[in-house]
Amino acid sequence: ANPTQFLLPEEQKFNGTNFADFMLVFLPGIEGRGFAGYLDGTTKKPTRTTTGIAASCENPHSIISELYITVQLINPFLEEFNMHSQWLKSAILNNVINPCGLGLKMDGTPKELWDSL
Repeated sequence: ANPTQFLLPEEQKFNGTNFADFMLVFLPGIEGRGFAGYLDGTTKKPTRTTTGIAASCENPHSIISELYITVQLINPFLEEFNMHSQWLKSAILNNVINPCGLGLKMDGTPKELWDSL
């Protein structure tokens, strides 16, 4: 996933009344980074950490790309999940005009934040 911030032009940011238009431009950017599961709740918070990954790979060089994609996007480790969650919450909040005034749920999961739009 791309760690750089995702910012829309000011006129495309969510303002409390333009959710359909906002969703059309925001979601492809999030889906393209592999984070759609965080918004719809299908990516669940794991309980394990990355400590066991090296021991489970017989030949990490031959499967590194497949393993990276699997771990990062489909079944992230706890550290990755937390990092992705914070990135996504930041992406949502940075693309909303006056999130406090709109009463968004900023202290929960990305899904809870998204659902409060």
